[in-house]
Amino acid sequence: MDAAVVHCTEGIGIWQWASNDQDGEPDVVMACCGDTPTLEILAAVSILRQNLPNLKIRVINVVDLMKLQPKSEHPHGLSDSAYDSLFTKDKPIIFGFHGYPWLVHRLTYAEQPQPARPRLQGRGHHHDGL
Repeated sequence: MDAAVVHCTEGIGIWQWASNDQDGEPDVVMACCGDTPTLEILAAVSILRQNLPNLKIRVINVVDLMKLQPKSEHPHGLSDSAYDSLFTKDKPIIFGFHGYPWLVHRLTYAEQPQPARPRLQGRGHHHDGL
């Protein structure tokens, strides 16, 4: 319970228990925000491990979406170095989110050049109407 309180207070973090990149850099980062997307990402990680056992996967859970913004854009935002320490500088990022993917993209990309941040691929709701 103490670890959960710390994680929620931080607003974002690597789930070491779900990751297998402890001895180095991951090959891919699987991130999520929300209860159902988190279960989906954990299921995807399980399938990937069964089929690609040598693939190094880092699992990141986001509680506070504002953590995805640069520190210069929001008080909860991450510095570039903090972002890179979580998401790496050059690995692909799959982000599970049951909202509009453009929201995650806008929070992550911001207006300033951030070469690491555009690697994020948000997956979420696509509305067929309006």
